[in-house]
Amino acid sequence: MNFIKKAIILVTLVLIAVLSSSICVSANQDTNAVEIKNITLTPNSKNLSDGNISTYTSTDTVSIKTDSDIDSIYIRLWDDTPAFTVSIGEQTYKNENYFLHSFFKIPAEISECKELTVIFERKVKVSDIFAFSEGTLPDWVQVWDKPYERADLLLNTTHADDEQLFFAGVLPYYSLVRKYRVQVVYFTDHNKANEAIRRHELLNGLWTVGINHYPVINNFPDAYSESYNWALTNLKNAGFTEDDVYKFQTEMLRRFKPLVVIGHDLKGEYKHGQHILNAESLTKAIEYANNPEMYPESAATYGVWDTPKLYLHLYENNKVVMNWDEPYEELGGKTPFQMTQEGFKHHNSQHYTWFNTWLNGKNTKITLASQIKTYSPCDYGLYRTTVGEDVQKNDFFENLINYDEQERIEQERIEEELRQQQEAEESRRQEESSIQESIEEASRQEASRQELQKAENQKTQDNKKIIGIIAIVILVASSLTLALVVIRKR
Repeated sequence: MNFIKKAIILVTLVLIAVLSSSICVSANQDTNAVEIKNITLTPNSKNLSDGNISTYTSTDTVSIKTDSDIDSIYIRLWDDTPAFTVSIGEQTYKNENYFLHSFFKIPAEISECKELTVIFERKVKVSDIFAFSEGTLPDWVQVWDKPYERADLLLNTTHADDEQLFFAGVLPYYSLVRKYRVQVVYFTDHNKANEAIRRHELLNGLWTVGINHYPVINNFPDAYSESYNWALTNLKNAGFTEDDVYKFQTEMLRRFKPLVVIGHDLKGEYKHGQHILNAESLTKAIEYANNPEMYPESAATYGVWDTPKLYLHLYENNKVVMNWDEPYEELGGKTPFQMTQEGFKHHNSQHYTWFNTWLNGKNTKITLASQIKTYSPCDYGLYRTTVGEDVQKNDFFENLINYDEQERIEQERIEEELRQQQEAEESRRQEESSIQESIEEASRQEASRQELQKAENQKTQDNKKIIGIIAIVILVASSLTLALVVIRKR
């Protein structure tokens, strides 16, 4: 008997273990997306599946077939970002994000997808295309959101890598630690045949430091110079004007309505002319953006904007010193500076330059932002403010409330107004109900009074009738008595 009990217990434990294992496997499958390897691509080119961003196939159509159910696809283009449509059976879906790294999730209305076709609006160089099952995507898959409509912080950087160098610490701290809306705008583009890789480095670096809203990459070409005029001459040689510069800067301010703008050193850090042109034009555009007569096209599209605060790197007046060397749980125990170092690792094409040593030190000995003394990424100055001077001088948002908090406060205000309206409405209803009850009670009392009065009147009339009858009886009796007396006398 004991043997049978032990056998039953043993079988039960085995079943529990098997079921638990099945549940764990099922949960794991639900949680982690798997890259689908057994796919057939048309055109049949290894460049589309080698994972190498620098190899590509020129085409306007890519078809995917697989035996597995596709939940999403991830497309990396080389140097152009046309719109595309995804055709699944008889259904067609258009994608107009214009991202170099573009993610597309199969719509929920599609019950099963084992075959699809991507059709670009023009011939394009496709570097890679990946397919995934349902679940949480790998970290390297970049699911970009559109640029913000309103940004807490606008980082106005010149080149791909400046955001990870001279502005080291800014992006990971305000995007990942503070959870603010951080929008990055690049003054120049690296889209020459030999520089297209820098766009990919730019995106990979931004993704690493917590930026998931797609940057704006302007079309001014990258060209070295050592002064404002030299940089401007380079732009003119490329077909741009000084007015184009101010128009662009003004439009970005109006478009994103930033609470804080961060710009380059007016001296160009290491005297780079494009840094100087970018910084100086930004200081003027700050004033233009609030004037509807300046560049009226963008004023009509976005409205005007008076930027509350503009900080410039290394600006000597109203200095603030930022601490990028404090570790944070949101950064996995790393500091904002260390996260930026991770971001710069993606800029492989620039690792041969002095920038690499400047940021990381010889033999990677630099681990703190405060160790960098020349062009320190910690030093800024408050160039312009509409909200008062800084007192603490350690936070770009001193005296400001970020947009999410503004919206929370506004939502609370709306809810409080609604609550007060509801309370006032309830009070009004109660008052009206009380008045109605008073009216009804008065009506009841009046009806009762009238009923009582009616009864009293009826009683009075009855009494009068009785008295009348009595009087008649007395009169008749008296008359009869008198008649009898008269008769007797005779």
